[in-house]
Amino acid sequence: MREQSNIEIRWKRIILYGIYLLLFIPFIQNVTHLKKQIRPLDGAFYKENDIVFSWEDWFKGTYSSQKDKYIKENFGFHNYYVRAICQLNFWIFNKANAAYVVVGKDNYLYETGYIEAYYGRDFIGKQRIHNYIKKLKRVQDSLEKKNKLIVAVFAPGKAGFYPEYIPGSYRGEPKTSNYEWFIKTIQEQNVNHIDFNSYFRRQKYKSKYPLYPQLGIHWSNYGSFMAYDSMLTYFESKLGVDLPDLELKNMEINDTLKYPDDDAVNSLNLFFRPKTFKMAYPNYKVKYDSLKHTKLNLLVISDSFWWCVYSSHLPDSAFTSSRFWFYNEEMYPESHYSPTYVSQVDYASKIRKADIIMILHSEHTLTRFGGGFIDMAYETYCHPGLGKERLQRMKESIRATPEWYQQVVTKAGERNITVDSMLTIDAIYSLEQLKK
Repeated sequence: MREQSNIEIRWKRIILYGIYLLLFIPFIQNVTHLKKQIRPLDGAFYKENDIVFSWEDWFKGTYSSQKDKYIKENFGFHNYYVRAICQLNFWIFNKANAAYVVVGKDNYLYETGYIEAYYGRDFIGKQRIHNYIKKLKRVQDSLEKKNKLIVAVFAPGKAGFYPEYIPGSYRGEPKTSNYEWFIKTIQEQNVNHIDFNSYFRRQKYKSKYPLYPQLGIHWSNYGSFMAYDSMLTYFESKLGVDLPDLELKNMEINDTLKYPDDDAVNSLNLFFRPKTFKMAYPNYKVKYDSLKHTKLNLLVISDSFWWCVYSSHLPDSAFTSSRFWFYNEEMYPESHYSPTYVSQVDYASKIRKADIIMILHSEHTLTRFGGGFIDMAYETYCHPGLGKERLQRMKESIRATPEWYQQVVTKAGERNITVDSMLTIDAIYSLEQLKK
């Protein structure tokens, strides 16, 4: 009996000392400078700077506040502890410690926005979609007279591609979705478009390689390049030109995921990733013959689905100029060097230089279709007499009227676009009314 009691005491001491050790490990690391971190954490983090002690900051309370923030982000083995918590939550509770990411059946990862879009829970209304397409059609007609092209492209959504793995708590009765009504209206208005959303679904079990990853939220590396090849073919058919050829050199099959096939799982900050199927990684080259091929200027207004193609630099090889306006806000390649925004430049002149304009959206981001670009293109090609100077004066007038400007801010929030984009839309509308 006494021997059993001694064993219990011994184990209690071991557990107690173990807890003490865990509590003091961060302090020991800070003092001894042992290996501090594993690979950096993924996701958006704000670096907290240390603060130098001063009596003024002490009495203001800013010293303790900032010091506390700094220590929380920089204590010893910080990343180990964060990844350990993330891993336990994933294993035990099937929970993703990342904003908007949810774990579906068989560890398929989704973003909540794509699920909401698939079930039609973010529907913006038939009239608003009709207004978008009506203006887009006017712009298209104006560009055709100049032998230029504008096309709407619909990227596939993961919820629609893998509905069978959506977690039960997020399922529901499907309603009219933005995607369905955009496609219906575009077909009725005879607007140029490429529907990869429905095409990917049809090819789900026919494709030789996966078109969508298990652990990512965008189309697969292979799927995006197949789509890009189809885009080039479409451009050639509509404009009657021969663009530089995209030639497949080889196909790498690997279970070590590359961008963007692992973008969702990276955000979970796990020690051990769940097992997944092998993915395909095409290796392309662009063949250009100056005597045979034509190079044009490309402008893409898109959500994050264009990043995979754009970052490969393939468009740079196939076009004289390849520009990417991310959500019609940040401009690339300019923003690689310094943040540059569409609202800050003479966007009309840049729009006029483009031979091909592509507006690309997945299901989730159709709520902010074009991000105000359609109004900008409409102003540029359908109302050139308004003049940018008059437009700027009208925008300044709105800003100088507090009540009017607050209405613009409210509408921007409702439409999920930038305030400057909404300001441009209101200014154009006001000038049109004055003209009438």
